[in-house]
Amino acid sequence: MHWLIWLSVGIVLGILELFTPGFFLVGVGVSMAIAAIPAALSMALWVQLLVLIISLVLFFLLIRPLVMKLPSSVKKSGADALEGEKGVVTEDIDPVEGGRVKVRGECWKASSDEKICKGEEVKVIDIEGVTLKVRRG
Repeated sequence: MHWLIWLSVGIVLGILELFTPGFFLVGVGVSMAIAAIPAALSMALWVQLLVLIISLVLFFLLIRPLVMKLPSSVKKSGADALEGEKGVVTEDIDPVEGGRVKVRGECWKASSDEKICKGEEVKVIDIEGVTLKVRRG
């Protein structure tokens, strides 16, 4: 009957992981589910705990680092999505006064560290409020 406790807590932790960042609770939950195996075979508590500890160590040393390196599926939106996009200067950009650019069909205020003339292609390198920081590109 101890195996049911191990398994139940493991499943609950796995579900709770859906509401937390960091890929932590699922590791503990999976390790607890693995610890349910020796419990189901009526092995001693120390064996169950040993399996739990080994599972935790393996998970946090091997599996979690690999998963954390996977690219995030979070998509940028709004002005943040413009970073890296190319546009065309519609009004000369002066390092002091700025200018205007057209990116994805929309006109934006723009600033640059260099003078860029109307008609030149630029690349958005940063967003500062409602002003795009651009460079030749």
